Amino acid sequence: MRCVRPQFQVSVLAVVLSGLLAGCGNLGRTYSEIDPSGAMEDVRKNNGYYALKEVEPGTAKLVMRAQGAPFMAAFEVSRAVAPCEGFEKVGTATDLGRGVVYPWVANMTTALTFGRRPRGYLETEVDPAQRIQLRANSFQHGREFSSCGPFAAAFVPAVNRAYLVEFTWRDSTCSMRVSDATDPERPVPVATENLATCLAR
Repeated sequence: MRCVRPQFQVSVLAVVLSGLLAGCGNLGRTYSEIDPSGAMEDVRKNNGYYALKEVEPGTAKLVMRAQGAPFMAAFEVSRAVAPCEGFEKVGTATDLGRGVVYPWVANMTTALTFGRRPRGYLETEVDPAQRIQLRANSFQHGREFSSCGPFAAAFVPAVNRAYLVEFTWRDSTCSMRVSDATDPERPVPVATENLATCLAR
């Protein structure tokens, strides 16, 4: 789907701020290049990695996150049987370059950009073996309003499984993808039903 002004420019900011923080010797290097283990832990703490590993027995879990651009993505879930009905807002998630910039720089950028601390990921439990509907949209307010999406899909989660719903920007497009990430190291794509009729509601 076509996206309006979705380019991820935070990488430029990352280079500058990382250099200022770490000193001239590290100018042009990202946090993951300077401290790979620390950067990886920062990513995992803020992208739902650990949430995916904790599923209440007898249930299923959704973890939703945005990646690829510093825009907010809003997620909705419906447990209704009727198509396109019963969508409830779960919240918004934002990618602010975790693992690229230092944690305190990411926090400062968040405060300066949004005036509050948006979440890196969202999580919610769902009933296994019951069809759920998902809808996601991206937006950004600034000097210009930018948006991408929406997308809507449905699938049936299995018991004791954790699913990752990713809203991703790449180049000039965006997409939504669902995967079984019960093992977050090895996510497996999940076949979903495209709900194009739900996009206008």
